[in-house]
Amino acid sequence: MASETLPPSTEHLVHLYEEFEKTVDLKDAQPQLGDLVRFNGNKDRPIHRWYTFKEGFSAELLPWACRTAGIDWDGVANMLDPFCGVGTSLLSAQLACQGERVLHAYGIEHNPFIRFVARAKLSWPEYRPQRIKDLITKLTSPSGSTEAAEHEVPELSTIHNPKVFDTATVQELLALRDRIRDELTNQPEEGFFLLGWAAAIEQASGVRKDGRALRFVERRNTPPVKDLVRGNWESMLSDLTALKQKGGSPSNVVCLIVAGDGRNLSVSDSQTESGKQMIPELEEKAFDLILYSPPYLNNIDYSEVYKLELWLAGHIGTAEQFRALRLGSLRSHPSIKFPDTSLLDELPGNLWARRLRDSLLQSLPDNNDRLWRARLIRGYVDDMYEALSAQLKVARPGGAVVCVVGNSLHGRKDHPIPVATDLLISALAQAVGFDVERVQVARQLRRRDHNNRLLRESVIFMRCP
Repeated sequence: MASETLPPSTEHLVHLYEEFEKTVDLKDAQPQLGDLVRFNGNKDRPIHRWYTFKEGFSAELLPWACRTAGIDWDGVANMLDPFCGVGTSLLSAQLACQGERVLHAYGIEHNPFIRFVARAKLSWPEYRPQRIKDLITKLTSPSGSTEAAEHEVPELSTIHNPKVFDTATVQELLALRDRIRDELTNQPEEGFFLLGWAAAIEQASGVRKDGRALRFVERRNTPPVKDLVRGNWESMLSDLTALKQKGGSPSNVVCLIVAGDGRNLSVSDSQTESGKQMIPELEEKAFDLILYSPPYLNNIDYSEVYKLELWLAGHIGTAEQFRALRLGSLRSHPSIKFPDTSLLDELPGNLWARRLRDSLLQSLPDNNDRLWRARLIRGYVDDMYEALSAQLKVARPGGAVVCVVGNSLHGRKDHPIPVATDLLISALAQAVGFDVERVQVARQLRRRDHNNRLLRESVIFMRCP
């Protein structure tokens, strides 16, 4: 985007971005780095492929980040992912540990369905292949079927839309879900079977996940629900069998996914042992490595994108619960009106974090979208400031923090506003006390209507002093 075509306010913003870039070690993208920030490569990886999470990153990110940051992987005793999603970072760590290595890897996730996916994948060492093989036959046999029963359909209107599901498909999904729960309550394999079932929801529907929304698609000759689910289970079983034959996971690797808020590292799961919290390391500067990818400032509401799974799996049952889930999410989307905060306003105006945020706000055009966009930007910046402040408190001195984030364009085609989230987060990290060692561009992003240098995904390397 040539500078002479920009409105004056946006031109000032771009010049400020360029000025700040000169103060950090910004590395250009390299062809081999693009796949590190995408989930695509995980579709062929054991366990990782059990559930496709478009917003995730590659299983290869962890070893690459350690090499790039000069981290001795064998020396990492405590690791944290505060926005863990489906657990890619923790699963990569779990699979990478060998021998007598002791590792505690923790993840925090707010969305209950996404949290379930992470827990189900990380529990693979507990699953018994022969037990699973027997149950696949039992759960998909006609004699074990409960299709004739009438199951209460969740009140979410999308589920009742005939373009999304026909009545029979919904009933088959609910019947199989309840059959799994009745057969496997309190057994370790319950997570395995429910995950394979959940992965079939989109396969059986008339929609697909596409960016910030569910898009209608025309599906022809879709197999019956039980065939889709059985196919998922058999593919998962093949992964499990192969890994078990290789010796399984070391018993001294502890991977734990908890419900909580990645912004302030609060944990809402209730579990105590000798009076200790579930993650005692959150009370001290104990983490050698914090690796994560927060929601991007791109208007995507993950509670909306994964609402079919949330409601059909029973994680959400009412509109009030759905609203509460949204209110508790990081302020990266305008799906709901969040409470206002003013954390950054308390910082000196000459700090880069303030200068970049204020210039971004001033670049917004004076139209009907200005108010909500300003609220969104203020909320997101405050949330990331809070998150980085919390990470500094729990990272050990010299510990590494690695953040994957993507930039975006806001506004209309005639007045696009580049939102350089990688630079905003870097400036926020400096403001809370981190040393920002490198901003490595992983790939340039392309849009049909714009080709902007600032539109990119990057990996930010930080160090706790």
